[in-house]
Parts: sequence; C-alpha cells; structure tokens
Amino acid sequence: MAGLKSQTEMDFARQEDDHNSSDESQERNLQIDMEKMESLSRIAKMNGQISPKLTVFESALVLVATNIGGGILGLPFAFYHLGIPLSLILCFIMATLGHFSSMMYLKTKDLTPGKYESIYEIAYLLFGRPSLFVVLAILFSSVLGSAILYYIVIGETYSTLTTQLLVMPDDPKSIYQIQSEMDKYPWWLQMTTNRRMGTLLAGGIHLVTIYKRQLKEMKVVSYMLLIIVSIFIVMVCSELFTDGVAVADTIKTEEMMKVKGGVQLITSITIVIFAYSLQQMVFPTYTELEKRSNKRFSQSSLISTSIYSTAFLLTGLVGLLVFGADVKSDFLLNIS
Repeated sequence: MAGLKSQTEMDFARQEDDHNSSDESQERNLQIDMEKMESLSRIAKMNGQISPKLTVFESALVLVATNIGGGILGLPFAFYHLGIPLSLILCFIMATLGHFSSMMYLKTKDLTPGKYESIYEIAYLLFGRPSLFVVLAILFSSVLGSAILYYIVIGETYSTLTTQLLVMPDDPKSIYQIQSEMDKYPWWLQMTTNRRMGTLLAGGIHLVTIYKRQLKEMKVVSYMLLIIVSIFIVMVCSELFTDGVAVADTIKTEEMMKVKGGVQLITSITIVIFAYSLQQMVFPTYTELEKRSNKRFSQSSLISTSIYSTAFLLTGLVGLLVFGADVKSDFLLNIS
C-alpha cells in the first residue's frame, strides 16, 4: 500500500513537472513571438509600411463618406409622405439610435474576453460558425446597394457640372432642356457630359483603393466623396432659388405637414432607416483611430452624425419644396 502511494506521488510529481515545463515552454514561445512582432513592426515603420492612424475628424469624415450615399436620394420622397414634422422627428430618432448603437458595438467589444474588434469575431463567439455567413450576407447586400446608388449620385453630379461648364455658357437653354436634347450636340460633347463617363472615371479612381488595407490610405477618397456629395447638395439647394415656379405652386403648407397613408408610408420609413445605417463601419473606423478609445470614437460619431444629418435634412426639405407632390422615390428622376 505504501509502495502504491509512493508510486502515485511520483507520477503526480512527474505530471506536475511536465505541466510546469509545458507552461514555461509556452511562455518562452510567446515571448519569442512577441519579439518577432516587435521587430517586424520596427522594420515596417522604417520602410513606411505602417501609415499613421486617423484623427478624430478624419474618422468622422470616413463615417460621413460611408453613410451619405444612396439613402439620400429617397429622402424628398420620404419627407413628402411622412410630412415635415414626422420626418424631422424620425430623423432625430434615427440619428440618436445610430450614435448609441455604434457605441453599443464598442461596449460589446469590451465585454468579450479578447476584446474582439470585429463583427465576425463577436458573432462567432456568441452564435458559432453559421453566424459568419449571416453577417457576411447582410453586409454584402447593404454595401452593394449603397455602392450602386453612390455611383449614380457621382454620375449625375458629373453630368450636371460638365454640362454647365461646356454647354451652358454658349446656350441659353436650361440644363434640363440641354440634357434632353443632347443628341443634337457633337459626339465628343455627348460623351464628355454623359453620366456614364463620370461613373467610369470615379470607378477608375476607386480601383486603385480597393487593394488598400488601411482606411488611412483611403483618406483622399473620403474627402473626394464628401466633396462630390457636397456639390450635389449645393446643386439641389440652388434649385430652390433658380426654379421659376414658386414653392406655393408646387405644394401647399397643409400638404407638407400631413402624413400620407398607404404602402408609401412604410416605404418612406424604410428609406429614412436605410439612410442612417452605418454600423458596419464602426469597427473598421475604430481600429484605424489614432489613440483609439471609446471616448474618442464617440467624438467622431457625434461629428459625423451632425454632418450627414444636416445633409439629409437639406436634401429632403429642399427636394420637397421644389418638386412637391411630383417628387419621385429616386430624386435623380426629378433632377434629370
């Protein structure tokens, strides 16, 4: 019995030694890996392969450039069917929910054991492997639709600007008359002012950015997209002052305030919700933020929310005032 006890104690001691040896080996390997990573990081910095991070304002611009896209085209239509009071209330609610839901992403990150900074990692941790495909499908459909509508905005803005620069100085007609009779102009002018040319040029510029792995490297694109959308909004607002028809002739005050029923009301609510959907960019922007913290990202989120909410309200209200009951679900159909 004593011999059996002695043998058990020896086996236990041997296992303990093996366990301690394994822990020491893991710690040693981890230390080696850390030293390798630090060495690679120093080499990358020396070679300029690691770009500096985004500032708070630059992060806000990334969020703005991501969010102001296709949703803005349907806002005048939504404002008409919701009525101005309900539209303003709904936009305020969605802007508030957008900010706090973005912060909830980061709060969720803090609750995970490894503080995962990816939607995919958090989904996998909570729901397992199938959740990865669900998240991918949702993000793909959302981003694809936004990209298509974004290029439509770019093409329309390019066509309007080039027409004003190349044709209107020598032609007294309005821009809408010119665009409707463009087949009467020389072929090179038709090609230069065609909205498809603008879309192709934008696509060519964006082509070199799809291989970028850091948002900092795409900062120029964020500025460019923001400028394009800003020009588009200025063009829309200019319609209010250059249009020959008075606002009172296009829509009555009572009609602007009234909520219209039917299926279009549900469509309008969906348009506003889609316009404020930017949560897919929370983690990519957060990971590129300089001295990242929840507080600094909150500042970026508040700045971006203020900017794109202003753009949404201007587009919705001006489009409603200019076109009234004739406003289309795609605002570009009215402009063109």
